Amino acid sequence: MACMTFIRGFRRVNSLKYTKASLPTRHFCSAESNDENQSHTDARDIDENSLPRGRNLELVVSCLRVDRVIASGLGMGRRKASDYIAARKLFVNKENCKKAFLEVKEGDEIDLTLSKESDEVELSRFRVLAIDKNQTKKNKRRLSGIRFSRILMARKEFDEHYTQSGD
Repeated sequence: MACMTFIRGFRRVNSLKYTKASLPTRHFCSAESNDENQSHTDARDIDENSLPRGRNLELVVSCLRVDRVIASGLGMGRRKASDYIAARKLFVNKENCKKAFLEVKEGDEIDLTLSKESDEVELSRFRVLAIDKNQTKKNKRRLSGIRFSRILMARKEFDEHYTQSGD
């Protein structure tokens, strides 16, 4: 008998139906079997702090350019994303992104600086989890990621870890 208790795996669509959000399988209860060597995970054993605090997204984009991915991932227009790149407010893997045609890869973290106060920096982050190798019928690409809408970071930590270009 499979354990069907999920911590954060369902989103309510209407009063009778639920849709499954895509979470890593390790956050689900495992099916019980007679095999003693197989490890089982119970939902009560998972620490709430270990779960991601962002929102899981499944995106379909025409290409893997950073401006298209960030526009879809953070919910803005591609023109606005290009303006952020021109203003040097977009970072890919903690390095300043200078070109909109840079292709993203699995595991990339794309950070957008929203405000730089004297003591802290506000960021929006999109982390690319997986890119589907196959294309859709209309030659588009599917990717999944996590959107973190508001991250506050100390200005000192931001200056230490994030690389600014010296142009």
